[in-house]
Amino acid sequence: MSRNEILELKSGSLRNLKGLKIIDFSYNSISWISEDLFWDLKNLRTIIFHNNRISSISNELFKNLVHIVTLDLSTNRISKIGEHAFSKLNNLRELLLEQNYLFRIPDNLFNNLNSLIRLNLFSNNLTTIETKDFQGLINLKNLMLNNNILKDIEAEVFTPVKNLEKLYVQTQLTAL
Repeated sequence: MSRNEILELKSGSLRNLKGLKIIDFSYNSISWISEDLFWDLKNLRTIIFHNNRISSISNELFKNLVHIVTLDLSTNRISKIGEHAFSKLNNLRELLLEQNYLFRIPDNLFNNLNSLIRLNLFSNNLTTIETKDFQGLINLKNLMLNNNILKDIEAEVFTPVKNLEKLYVQTQLTAL
């Protein structure tokens, strides 16, 4: 499904593809995704939405995808993510959110992502990293925060990420 001119993904578009493990919608013009698009795709492991026009992610979109390992939402226009959008993704290991328009990390966004190893928030519009932002990321090894407009990283923000091996923060940070 990559490199087409898809504008939206309607309800039922992927119905009866129960064995599907990987889906790639990269390089389209998708701006809207039906909340029940993935409803019966319980075997899905990888979703790629790289380089589209998605502006928000609802709490319901990925709700039934408990086996997802990789979720690529990079290079979109995402400025809003529901605080429970990823709460059921207990097996998620890689979350790519780089090159979007995120100004802040929603409260509790990463709370249940105990399996996450790689989180890429490169090149967003993040100005502050709050103490609670990385709660639940106990197995995180790679965190990319570079190329944001960070002005402040609160005290003990990295305390929950005890297994962190690589941290990228190249920016013009004014307070730490």
